[in-house]
Amino acid sequence: MDIGKLKNIVIILLVIVNLCFAGILAADILQSRGIEARENSELAEVLASNGIFIDSEIIPKPEKVQSWTLTRNQASEAELAKALLGETNGIAQGGGIWLYQSPAGWIRFRSGGEFEAELNGFSGTAEDIAGIFAQSGASLIKTAPLGDTQDGSAAGEYVYTFGGAQVVNCKVTISTSENILRLSGMRLYGQPQIHSGQTGIKPQTAIMSFLNRIKTSGGICNRIDSLEIGYMLSVFPSGASLEPVWCIRTDAGTYYVSAVDARTLSSV
Repeated sequence: MDIGKLKNIVIILLVIVNLCFAGILAADILQSRGIEARENSELAEVLASNGIFIDSEIIPKPEKVQSWTLTRNQASEAELAKALLGETNGIAQGGGIWLYQSPAGWIRFRSGGEFEAELNGFSGTAEDIAGIFAQSGASLIKTAPLGDTQDGSAAGEYVYTFGGAQVVNCKVTISTSENILRLSGMRLYGQPQIHSGQTGIKPQTAIMSFLNRIKTSGGICNRIDSLEIGYMLSVFPSGASLEPVWCIRTDAGTYYVSAVDARTLSSV
């Protein structure tokens, strides 16, 4: 047989084989999507039977999640204090508490990441403050605008994000009154180091854990609005960790379920 014809036959056979594999893969994908759609529809029915509405279209696919560890970095605290206050020296107050002072005000850092500060005549904006508190790999997004309150002061809130996901309990609250700028909250301190990575629990599992929490606590919820991955900072004597969580936002508040083991962590 002519070598050229033989090559053409081999090429045609390879194309046919590839098409077969592509067809099998497409069938598997369609079957998987069908199973997911059925699971989501059944979950929506279970929730409806408990008086809770959810649009099954908002239920995301399972995600690979990562846990991170953090170690307190006092050098970064000193840099942050300098950016806010100018030249200043830290004063150890015991119990892991450090205070920085200058004519421009003061800021106090605690071992668990909590902080509070008062600034006199800070010339920057709220966005400038958010930039100062941000660090490598993390940023802050506005969750409540800096607006006037009933007593004539102004207040706003920013939340940390890491890897594009909110760190739900790491926030910077800003308020102003009588030319004094007050800051408080919990900061994402130190550079996160990866601890472990794994496929997290399915979002359907997180929703069922949330439903069990509602039923056992006697809580009232009528609607689930969104479901997304975030992080929660946990502090220990030896350091801190970022644990991935499913953030379930409802008409009754936001609930957090561990994306690792389905524990219901807290609600806001």
